[in-house]
Amino acid sequence: LQGSDETTQNAFVDKWIEAHIEDSNNVLGKPLIVAEFAKSSKSPGYSIDKRDNYFKKIYDAISTSATTGGSCAGGIFWQLMPQGLDRYGDGYEVIFENSPSTVEIIKQQSIKMSSIKS
Repeated sequence: LQGSDETTQNAFVDKWIEAHIEDSNNVLGKPLIVAEFAKSSKSPGYSIDKRDNYFKKIYDAISTSATTGGSCAGGIFWQLMPQGLDRYGDGYEVIFENSPSTVEIIKQQSIKMSSIKS
């Protein structure tokens, strides 16, 4: 999807997650973890706001599944990078000190997921 517009990318990720949750629920009968999702700061038109919206979209799908008894049990973004190691970043890193809005989204998702009773 490289080079696709935001609408196309969002539609793809919605369908991708929905299909994997459905397969995990109905075919595999196993939990699903959405792993290594991110938004590249090297992509044209990137902004932290776009990354935040992308994280929210994915976290909303995860928490909706988890709170309704679905198979999706969590998500892991790519990648947490400590401040000072920025030069090793691949464009997908999240540096907490530089991204307070993203930190808040991750924090709220953690609170939501930890409140779910199994």
